[in-house]
Amino acid sequence: MTEWFKHPVSKDTLPKDQAYPIRPNEIGDLIEQNQLRQVISVALLPKTRSEDFIKADYQGENTKNTPLSNEFHPYNGKIRIWIYGVNKKEKIKTEAVVRDKVIPMLIEWIKDLDQRNENWKQSDHNIKFKYDGAEVKVSLDDNNYWG
Repeated sequence: MTEWFKHPVSKDTLPKDQAYPIRPNEIGDLIEQNQLRQVISVALLPKTRSEDFIKADYQGENTKNTPLSNEFHPYNGKIRIWIYGVNKKEKIKTEAVVRDKVIPMLIEWIKDLDQRNENWKQSDHNIKFKYDGAEVKVSLDDNNYWG
């Protein structure tokens, strides 16, 4: 990986009935190829709740380290991504959905951050993807899911 990608992709061990919907090196390569410098970490984790799939959080540039602190949070203006395990029986189908739909939308959302106005950049934002086996739904800033 190039020098700017300081925090490599990390992964946890999955239960036997789960698999990751994308290989760790593949997501790292996509981040590098698209020069998504705002991404500071990608964590692949076991699925523990039914709504877990893929999400990314943008830490606002104005976020303080603690509520009583004047120091800015070290992740200001940065993005963290979480990718959760899927049912092993659905891995092939889910991989295709992640590659063809989710990752392109996620990359577009990250690249669009540079075009956002300063007020938007000051606060925290997120994008969440949900997949029910039939369709991908997306939620922006914890609003209702849409297809």
